[in-house]
Amino acid sequence: MNIRHPIGCLAWRVLTSLVLLGSALTWPNLSQAQVVDTQPPTRPANLTATAVSSSQISLSWTASTDNVGVTRYRVFRCEGAGCTQTVLIGSTATTTYSDTGLSANTRYRYRVRARDAAGNLSPNSNFAGATTLPAQQQDCNIAVTPTALAFGDVSVGTSATLSTTLSNSGTAACTVTLVRTGSADFAVSGATSFTVAPGASRAVSILYTPAGIGADTGNLAVNSNDPSPPTVNVALTGTGVQQQVLCTPTNLNRSINSTSQDGCPDATVPQQATVPNTSYSVLAINDLGMHCGDLDTRVSSILPPFQVLLAQVVQKQTATNTRPTLNPAGVSVFYSA
Repeated sequence: MNIRHPIGCLAWRVLTSLVLLGSALTWPNLSQAQVVDTQPPTRPANLTATAVSSSQISLSWTASTDNVGVTRYRVFRCEGAGCTQTVLIGSTATTTYSDTGLSANTRYRYRVRARDAAGNLSPNSNFAGATTLPAQQQDCNIAVTPTALAFGDVSVGTSATLSTTLSNSGTAACTVTLVRTGSADFAVSGATSFTVAPGASRAVSILYTPAGIGADTGNLAVNSNDPSPPTVNVALTGTGVQQQVLCTPTNLNRSINSTSQDGCPDATVPQQATVPNTSYSVLAINDLGMHCGDLDTRVSSILPPFQVLLAQVVQKQTATNTRPTLNPAGVSVFYSA
């Protein structure tokens, strides 16, 4: 009686199956097993930090080595002269790094670690620190040209205009306020407060209107936020003179006192108060007692160059004034040689 052990039968069947599979069965090749990289890169050396501006520091260091190869460098930073608790701020595949967006006049410290493809990290590099540069001063820089306005002779009752130019060569806008002092015959034409942008310029016009005969002086103070100097002064000068007019035989509506032979010199002469020839006549007497030509509003001497010693105004008779009036009220007589 043959009894077959169940375990032996199972073993036989397994062995038979393996034989039948033959070359289809693949056994592991232990010689081709993957090798895990556990070796970290060497420590980056000679880390240096250089402040480039008020907001940027540049880093550089000597490359690390690795049995497979370094893929990137991690850059760490902390703020303060003696800080040690750094935080990761970025990475790079090269041996330089530029840290931007920093605060002005601030101390920062850095260190670097190399990383390979397997993720192995090198030891930390040496610490390197730098202080960002102070913030660049933003200033207004105003220039005023010219710093003197000489109007010369200007007829009373008329106006003359001269200008000075304000130029800003600074890096900040100039806030300007103009203050005039001295004679009120000088006036700023336009706004007295304004701004001049960097690289821009603006003309300031001064109007001179003499109210009377004689010299006038004044000053225009150009005040701004320019630290040096905050104020530039512009000297103002001018002289009010009697208005000059051209004497012509047909210009009978002007009261002109002249010692010219024909009463109309070939030049301009001082204009006197206007006397309408529809209301007045002018009578002049020279130093020889001889009457001058009576041309209503022009006084002329028939024997030049003698000075007119006496002149009188006669108001013509009208419908309401039946008789002429000598030297009526409100009429002035001017004398000149």
